[in-house]
Amino acid sequence: MRGGRWLSALLCEGRKKMKGEVMKVVSLQNGSSVEALASFIREQGLSVKEVAKRVRCSVAKVSQVLNGKYRDAEAVAEEWLRRLKENEKGEFLTTAQQALMRILKWTQEDKEMALVVGESGVGKSFCVERFARENEGVFVFRPTELSSPGGMLRELGLALGIKVYGSNEERLKRIVSEVKGRYSLVIVDEADVLCESRQWASVVKKLSVFRQMMEAGVGVVLVGLPVLEEVIRQMPGYFQNRIGYFLEIKVSEAELKRFVEVMAPEMERRWQEVAIEKAKKGGFFRFLKMFCEKGKFLGWEMANQIIFWARR
Repeated sequence: MRGGRWLSALLCEGRKKMKGEVMKVVSLQNGSSVEALASFIREQGLSVKEVAKRVRCSVAKVSQVLNGKYRDAEAVAEEWLRRLKENEKGEFLTTAQQALMRILKWTQEDKEMALVVGESGVGKSFCVERFARENEGVFVFRPTELSSPGGMLRELGLALGIKVYGSNEERLKRIVSEVKGRYSLVIVDEADVLCESRQWASVVKKLSVFRQMMEAGVGVVLVGLPVLEEVIRQMPGYFQNRIGYFLEIKVSEAELKRFVEVMAPEMERRWQEVAIEKAKKGGFFRFLKMFCEKGKFLGWEMANQIIFWARR
């Protein structure tokens, strides 16, 4: 083996190695990415052919990497292992989504206020829900469209499980006290719906509720469509000055392609290109998730006909 580094190679049964039978690992260089990849393949009972299909390369290349004969085998093995694990979970985070997860954590730790915007379908709510599952002390609130300041306070109180009678001022005091005692982070998902009132004073009052939470020592994150940023920039200076973090989530074509490879590695390249082009026009990951899931069951042609976003 090259440089004498490999003690032994990855072996396969008989001459059917290139035909995709389950591989058996004997031993490889200790602590290497190739060894980790080989161990994962063995544990999952994957064949060479299946691995090649999932990472989208030739069977010969897979064999070369696993035997350490391919140039930069370690780097390639590390990348493939990451992608195979993503396939196993059926999900992955884009660069912007990873940044969002960090901002959520920083806002919680620093007791700051953050603003996060992005088009529908780029994964904002997905990240919010995942963060809430994986971290303690997180309260997620999704307001109702066109609710008045009093109506929003009632929704908040009911979501927190506290009494909602009394004046708006009394409700607000109970809500802030309850939030401060139970949570370290409040995430307002789809916060842009709070800005759809025709009365500007109403919008200011509703958003100011969350400023008071932050001033009470609780981290607050406002998440919504790009219009939310436009509204925030029109808010009084005392509100804008409370914003500590900002992130606009965008998605690259490469990330859309990676999502399709994770969700539906069997999808033909032609349909992959069709799906990605339509996803860029609207829906992004939400559209691709529907397309991949329904396409597996109905076929790509039928999925392309029944999903509304696909008709744009």
